[in-house]
Amino acid sequence: MSKRLIVAGAGGFGRELVQWVDSSPIFCRDNLISSVAFIDDSATDKVAGVKVLGSVDSFVPSVNDLFVCAIALPESRTRVVRILEDKGATFVPFVHDTAFVGSRSVLGAGVILCPKVLVSVDVTIGRHTHLNVGSSIGHDAVLGEFNTLSSNCFIGGNSKLGNNVFVGTSVTVSPRLNIADDVVLGAGSVVMRSVKRQGTTYGNPAKLIPKRV
Repeated sequence: MSKRLIVAGAGGFGRELVQWVDSSPIFCRDNLISSVAFIDDSATDKVAGVKVLGSVDSFVPSVNDLFVCAIALPESRTRVVRILEDKGATFVPFVHDTAFVGSRSVLGAGVILCPKVLVSVDVTIGRHTHLNVGSSIGHDAVLGEFNTLSSNCFIGGNSKLGNNVFVGTSVTVSPRLNIADDVVLGAGSVVMRSVKRQGTTYGNPAKLIPKRV
């Protein structure tokens, strides 16, 4: 039975994701995807030629619907996913046909791997974590839930990211480091030490500006 892929979020990342789904015939075949549509709280009718079925709050999933959430900010993504999961939505990982996933690596529900992503062996990626174009994850790394990795990031082997971490463009995290929950790694940061508390990093080597309470 064919499936409809529902993309939550019709903003910039959502429009990119629809294009990547269209260029991933293997993903569509393996998941029986025959059509794609948006749900979005502000868009109406169509976005980029793709039908908008309504808002997140109003939409009622059917048994033939599969979901991905294309909202970049972890906090907003968490809220939308919880609303949809409470309605019984089924989230699937999206792996672009040009992405590579190594042996014994595990992807949680709703994970998104964009074009040219490399996931090495024995990696664990938690639910609803996004890896944008050209990012790489080293062997035995563990990424928590609802993380966002922007384009061209590198996470070294045996590193651990918590939950709700936002990783800016072209960030490097050295091997065997731990990154706490809710940390922002600013664009271009070269992280040489573990980040153990909330805040934002900048620079090379990265320095942490703690979050004000």
